[in-house]
Amino acid sequence: AGAIAVQWTYYMLSPEWRAAIKTAGLGDGPTDVNSDKLSKVAILMTDGQFNTAYAGVSGNNNNAQGNVARSNAESICSNMKADGIKVSTIGFDLDDKSMSATERQEARSVLKNCASEDTPSSKHFFDVSTGPQLDQAFQDIIADTERLVLTQ
Repeated sequence: AGAIAVQWTYYMLSPEWRAAIKTAGLGDGPTDVNSDKLSKVAILMTDGQFNTAYAGVSGNNNNAQGNVARSNAESICSNMKADGIKVSTIGFDLDDKSMSATERQEARSVLKNCASEDTPSSKHFFDVSTGPQLDQAFQDIIADTERLVLTQ
C-alpha cells in the first residue's frame, strides 16, 4: 500500500494537516515551512508495488487498485513538493521478476515523478537492488540534507 505510506508522510510534514493531527490528539502537528530555518524532507522507499488502494476502487480488480494507488501517490507527491517539502525516493529491487515488465516500468515512473527535481549537486531518485547501493543512496540523501547554506 505504497500510496498510503506517501499519504501519511504528507500528513506528518505538511502544515495543511496540523488541525487534523491536533484533533486526533497526536501532538501539535507539523510546523510551518520556513526555508531560512527549516527543511522538510520526505524519504520514500518502496519495492514499487503500489498495489492497494483503500478508496475509489470496487471489487477485487487488482489492475484498477494499482492504477488508483499510483495516481494517488503521484498526486500527493505533487502536493508535498508544492508545499516546499523535498522528496527523495528509493526504489528497492524494482527489477523483481515477480512483477511484469509493465509493473516495473510503472514503479520507476511513479518514483521518478514523486522525487524532487535533481540539481547538479543533488539527486532525488535512486534505483537500487543491493545493500551497498541502498547504503550509498541514504548517504547521498544525508549529504544533501546536511548541506550548509550561508546567506548574508
